[in-house]
Amino acid sequence: MVKKVFLLATFLLGMAAAFAQEKPITGKVVDETGAPLPGATVKIKGTDKAVVTDVNGTYSITAATGSTLVFSYVGYTTQEIAVGESNVIDVSMAPEVTEMSEVVVIGYGVQKKSLVTGSISKIKSDELVAQPSSRLEQSLQGKTAGVVFNKTSGNPGAGITVRIRGVSSNGNADPLFIIDGMKTTKYVFNEINPNDIESVEVLKDAASAAIYGSEGANGVIIVTTKSGKSSKGKVNVTYDGYYGWQQADYVHSMSADQYREYFSEAYAYDRMYGNLAGGLTKLRGIATQMNAANVPLWSSADDSLAVLYQDPASLYTYMKQKADEALSNGTITNTQYSNWALNKNVPLSFEQYKSQFFWAPKTLEAGYAFRKYIDTTYSGTDWMDAIFSTAPMQSHTVSAQTGNEAANLYLSASYFTQDGVVGLERNNFSRYTFKLNGDVQANKWMKLGANVNVAHSEQRNIPVNDLYDGVISAAMSQDPTMPVVWNDTSEIWNYLRRVGQYPTTAAKRQEYLNGLIKTDDGKWYSNSAMPVNERFNPLAKIKLSENDKATTERALGAVYAEIKPVDFLSYRTSYSAEISYVTNDNWGDKYNVNSTRFREHSYVYKGMARYFNYQIDNVVSFEKNFNGHEIGIMAGQSVQKYLGYSVWGQRINLQEPNADWAFLDAVPESSDSVYVYNRTNGGFKDILTQMGYFGRLTYNYNERYMFNATLRRDGVSKFSPENRFGYFPSFSAGWNVHNEKFFNVPAISQLKIRGSWGRNGSHASADPWQWISTKTASILGGTKTIITGVVKNPNLHWETSEQIDGGFDLGLFRNSLTLSVDVYSKRTKDLLAKPIKAVWTDEVPYYNVGRIDNNGIEMELTYAQRESEIKYTVKFSGTYQTNEVKEFNAAKLGGYSAHGAPAEETAFEVGQPVWYFRGYKALGVFQNWEEIRNYTYTDPETGKKTLIQPDAVPGDVKIADVGGRLDPKTGKPTLPDGKIDANDFTKLGKPMPTFLLGLNFDCAYKGFDFSMFWYAELDKEIYNNILRNDFLHLNRPEYFYTERWTPSNHTNDWFRARYQDATNGSTQIGFNSFFFEDGSFLRLKNVQLGYTLPASISQRFQISKLRIYVGATNLVTITKYKGSDPEIGITGDVNSYGVDRGMYPAAKTFTVGMNLSF
Repeated sequence: MVKKVFLLATFLLGMAAAFAQEKPITGKVVDETGAPLPGATVKIKGTDKAVVTDVNGTYSITAATGSTLVFSYVGYTTQEIAVGESNVIDVSMAPEVTEMSEVVVIGYGVQKKSLVTGSISKIKSDELVAQPSSRLEQSLQGKTAGVVFNKTSGNPGAGITVRIRGVSSNGNADPLFIIDGMKTTKYVFNEINPNDIESVEVLKDAASAAIYGSEGANGVIIVTTKSGKSSKGKVNVTYDGYYGWQQADYVHSMSADQYREYFSEAYAYDRMYGNLAGGLTKLRGIATQMNAANVPLWSSADDSLAVLYQDPASLYTYMKQKADEALSNGTITNTQYSNWALNKNVPLSFEQYKSQFFWAPKTLEAGYAFRKYIDTTYSGTDWMDAIFSTAPMQSHTVSAQTGNEAANLYLSASYFTQDGVVGLERNNFSRYTFKLNGDVQANKWMKLGANVNVAHSEQRNIPVNDLYDGVISAAMSQDPTMPVVWNDTSEIWNYLRRVGQYPTTAAKRQEYLNGLIKTDDGKWYSNSAMPVNERFNPLAKIKLSENDKATTERALGAVYAEIKPVDFLSYRTSYSAEISYVTNDNWGDKYNVNSTRFREHSYVYKGMARYFNYQIDNVVSFEKNFNGHEIGIMAGQSVQKYLGYSVWGQRINLQEPNADWAFLDAVPESSDSVYVYNRTNGGFKDILTQMGYFGRLTYNYNERYMFNATLRRDGVSKFSPENRFGYFPSFSAGWNVHNEKFFNVPAISQLKIRGSWGRNGSHASADPWQWISTKTASILGGTKTIITGVVKNPNLHWETSEQIDGGFDLGLFRNSLTLSVDVYSKRTKDLLAKPIKAVWTDEVPYYNVGRIDNNGIEMELTYAQRESEIKYTVKFSGTYQTNEVKEFNAAKLGGYSAHGAPAEETAFEVGQPVWYFRGYKALGVFQNWEEIRNYTYTDPETGKKTLIQPDAVPGDVKIADVGGRLDPKTGKPTLPDGKIDANDFTKLGKPMPTFLLGLNFDCAYKGFDFSMFWYAELDKEIYNNILRNDFLHLNRPEYFYTERWTPSNHTNDWFRARYQDATNGSTQIGFNSFFFEDGSFLRLKNVQLGYTLPASISQRFQISKLRIYVGATNLVTITKYKGSDPEIGITGDVNSYGVDRGMYPAAKTFTVGMNLSF
């Protein structure tokens, strides 16, 4: 044993000695251009041993295998390289990018960040890829102040609502998106791989965006993709990939037991307070007869309220006592006494009424016929649990880049796929991309370049975010006493017998089976006989949508030439183009689930659209320094043309209902009238031409005083020749105080004060051809077309935005602590809208009708510690923003209106935020009859006192009486009138948050790295519009049960169990402030832990870097919102911002990934 230990110790000591043995290491240190760096320090980490490079940048040092060499040089980023098997280590040093020297893209050029006088935020590639996502916008969320990125849905491939500095339009307020110099739309981002992005600049103020003229009013997002870098011809290959699992937190609906209990209570309330025997309404009618027949139950109107507004048992006891007294003293006759039939109207207790729910005779149904469909014994189905699953997602990107003095090249290919947490593979988004970016220095004065991004994506769709046909809204409202599937026909016939709908003949039974939707394994999705219309079995809905697929093939690219005859003068010409083909395919067999949801014929649909967009830019730039006076002059011209068209067709009666026969030309022609009616075709054609001339003057003196001015003359074919062109100027100035000779504060590394003013435009909200009626029109570029059926408005022009911005940038302690603050005021006028007016004989044209003001404060605070062994960065961003409609010169704009609502729940009105929320203001819940009796209105003219909510009972919502009577000062019905109706709709909130907060933290220790990102939106509301008032017998979210008011649980947080709903009454269920909820939230958007293998190990396998990591997104959400997801954007039209109609929630994701470089 001792011998073995001795031998093992000898072996280990020998190994240690081998690793510790020093050997000579030589090499060369060069800069980013390949030029030698004399005087660079080469040090063995953890020791005092060091050498410096000679005049040729070469060095020689002895070091042990496994030790680490540290290369440093003033102004360059320090590098650490482990000593491996090789005796030669060459190093290319990269310039240290500081706050002072960093370059940002400013539109048709770049500028040192220290000289920028506008409000521009830059997000680098390492910040973007830290959060696994399918779309670039998701990675940008919270990374910069003043910008909101909200998902329209958690559906794979769903879009993002982006708003820069608030909402600047009643219509399309999307910013302008630019990719590698080409103007495009947000839809392109579904086909862009986030790993291909080098940086993103967000131009927030008008001065920065004015160079884009008529398209910059809502801000600009500039995306620069990766390009090849000089590497002395060496090819660097990287792989980035991850595999993940998704899970969603969803709102639970009532269980089977809760559902039965809830509607038993609702039935009991309606019986107690209704017009059936023993009900309060019935007793009130008898009491009125008695009072008029010499049986005085009350002596005044006030007394009548005290008598009539009490619980049925107390009222009955009082009436019976008075009737018996009147009969005994001869005041009334036996006939009168018998006519009142008090003995037949004895009210039962609440619990007695509840117990009658499932067995009361049909004469007592009172609208509760649906109860016969409820299974009283079935344990129940959790329908929300049935539709949600754990779903996979994965991403893989391989890229290669190389470069030298003559040429640079970047190549990448990627694959991404994501199944939905609802529907799994039937709700999938998949994408393939290929990226090429290259340039070549043709000679000393000419550089040529090209880039192209090719993508193919497929999206399988299911109906979401829909109050009617949505899968989630259907699951939320499904009868929990029904099973998901019927396993055999005996289960089907037993159910139909129980509900009284059993088909009496074999033919009818077969017809019923043929109408059902089958599962993949041949079973049948259950189909409730209860009236549900669109909200049938949600799994069957998913099955019906499985053939609905959208395919997009997109190519986006550019070629350019840059000529530089002298150092201070350059000319760049470029041609950019985007071509997209979008194909929509769908087919299905016939089915019949109920009287409103059926398809009598199998069908096939095919739609194809082609979009082509090209852009030509020519830019001349002059830059020269005259003894500290640096002057830059840029002038350019741009033209852009867009052409889109589509064709589509539909046919019915497939030869066989399967994918092999689901083609338009595979359907046989027929003269049958039904076939001819459903044989539909269509399409569109759209043309847009834009051109502009622009220029920019930049000046700085010794990087102390800066001044910028831009001017753009833009034209767009949407408007008449008289209003087609406009001018968009801007001015900005800055002062780098820290560069002044008198400024000597060692702690302050940077202090810049800046201000700007600019004017931008936007035509995004306008449709083409609104300035002409039916005629032949000539547009920019000479193309002619014919437009029909449009009412003309030749005075139409774009929306115009003017913005003032002031701010400062502060850097402390060698810029380890930086602070940027901006204050802005933005005014957008000449809003484009189709206002609603009393009478229109034709389609409504657009008008310029109003003004919106946005004001705000933005702050970005960063602290970086990079000198200690533990390196970390903390970045906080905060935004305060408000918006208000200041002018509106039209009758009305149509807002969002829920089903059965007496008025619209979103509105666009002067003095209010854009598309603010309206509804009944809930003052709480009536706890007892005394509160109802005391809630009165006194007519100021007659002095008459009336109940404001005469049809309320304890447990109902108390609604504020805020309008209905004309205010003599304003002429508007804004004074109380003693009744609850549409005039009482009042402001209940706004969809846009007032405060945006983001906190990024990342740290590194040796090979480990950790990062997390928190994001918050505060002071906003969400309209939880999940309830349909026309189908109140359907299931509801669980909190309707758990938080409800009951006779033994008097709460002000929620109302009693309800079924019957008087749509025009004072106690409507779904349109009060209980449903307009606080949507503020704090969310842990991303957390990640990684480990990078030491270079001394990875280089043995010819690997330059190997990092593995685990991460999670949307891991924690803190909110008061009862709905599925508080992070909600536009879920329909622009007037539905923040309306939750069964929101598809953002999923939590858990990922395992790897970054590998060769």
